[in-house]
Amino acid sequence: MSFKFFDPVSDIVTDIASATVTTGLFGPGDSASLGFMTQSLTQGDSSASYLAVYQKDPTLDDSAVQFSIAFGHRAGSGSVRQSGATKGFSPTRAIFQQYASLLEDAPTSTADTDIYGGSFTWGTSNAGGNGNTEFTSSIFIAFNRARYKQNLEAKSFELTLSGSAYNVGGLRLMADTSTKYTANGLIRFPIRSGSEDSPVGTTRAYGWIYPEVGVVVLDPGSIQASCSIATPHTDNTDDGVPLKVLKAIQSGSGQMTNAPHDMQMRAEESVKSTFYFVRANNGEFNYSQNPSFSTGSTGGGSLRYPEFISNPSTYITTIGMYNDNNELIAIAKLSKPLEKSFNREALIRVKLDY
Repeated sequence: MSFKFFDPVSDIVTDIASATVTTGLFGPGDSASLGFMTQSLTQGDSSASYLAVYQKDPTLDDSAVQFSIAFGHRAGSGSVRQSGATKGFSPTRAIFQQYASLLEDAPTSTADTDIYGGSFTWGTSNAGGNGNTEFTSSIFIAFNRARYKQNLEAKSFELTLSGSAYNVGGLRLMADTSTKYTANGLIRFPIRSGSEDSPVGTTRAYGWIYPEVGVVVLDPGSIQASCSIATPHTDNTDDGVPLKVLKAIQSGSGQMTNAPHDMQMRAEESVKSTFYFVRANNGEFNYSQNPSFSTGSTGGGSLRYPEFISNPSTYITTIGMYNDNNELIAIAKLSKPLEKSFNREALIRVKLDY
């Protein structure tokens, strides 16, 4: 016997309760040696409204995009509009509208549907401290989808920004997961300043983290007020805000006590398990198709030893799992060979996580 069908009722059990697994978000590479870098850009670069950030020198073969930093403005300020385009038609306006449509509820008043595409309330009163401030510009940090898998683990988020490059101190930001809010059907948590003794402050919110879509939204005004990181938004001018934010992240490492890293974040996913019970009854799988089991160059002769006829013995080391087309789709390895004979039966549980 080489193949045996699973009984879908008695041999296959799907584990309904899934386990939550978290893993480090950044890499590959030793976490101690990682640093955030981008391709050569300078302030005023035409692509400065958006930056892709790598864990190491982008020219290296094992470098990979970790996240992007983008700046969006409701009226299109902070970037150069296309030649001949109407005022406001620029990359920063497109970025703002893209994220606003993804992350915010639809505007409800006529004032929110003007030619600039509406203003959205990033810092609502339910996040605390901001009142109903409508942020007309935002900094968006979007994590690589392949890196955060199913969700970001919001409680692990920590970001240290430093204006030390501009001779100013630092700001430590953390997610306040004590209360869950929703917008446009998405879960979100406010981002506040924190420290070791007071992990999350009770003052104003600096933005939001949206774990399900891997996006962090920061209010440029709050960031600028707290650590003097310049976030200008001049009409028809590339102000290079994302590059300034990246420099603030790079400068944030080690600037504050117990904040040794630029940014900390973990990925989170729910892992489900299906169990397959492989049953080898006493009369099954006692003969081997290995050529050493029989005589002849192709194994087509008689059994090599007489005792193999009446008292054969095999050792199970590997289980192959096939689909209905006899295609091998999974292999299970035993930790040690398991003897099988006419007076021995085997029950092996195979666990598949996905």
